[in-house]
Amino acid sequence: MLKKIYVVLTVILVSHLVGCATQFNESNINSLYIGMSSNVVREIFGTPSGISSSVCGSATPSGAWICEKWKYETLSGMNEFTFSVKPEGKFLNSWNVNR
Repeated sequence: MLKKIYVVLTVILVSHLVGCATQFNESNINSLYIGMSSNVVREIFGTPSGISSSVCGSATPSGAWICEKWKYETLSGMNEFTFSVKPEGKFLNSWNVNR
C-alpha cells in the first residue's frame, strides 16, 4: 500500500514539475507583448500561484492606475506579470521572467 502511495505521489510531483518547466519556454516568453490580454497570458502560462492588486504608476506623468500582479513559481525562480486593470479587461503592462 505504501509503495502505491509513493508511486502516485512521485507521478504527481514529476508531472507538476514538468508542467512548470514547459510553461516558461523561449517560444512562450517571446510571444509576450505589452497590451496582451490576461486571458491569453493565462492560456499560455496557466493559473498563477499568486495574485495581488495595488496602485501602480503614482510617479508617472499619466498618474496612478490599478494594477494586478501575477506570480508563477518555477524551478528557475519567480516569474511575475503586471497587468493594467481597466473596465474592459486586464492588459499586460510589464513582466519579469527567468530564463
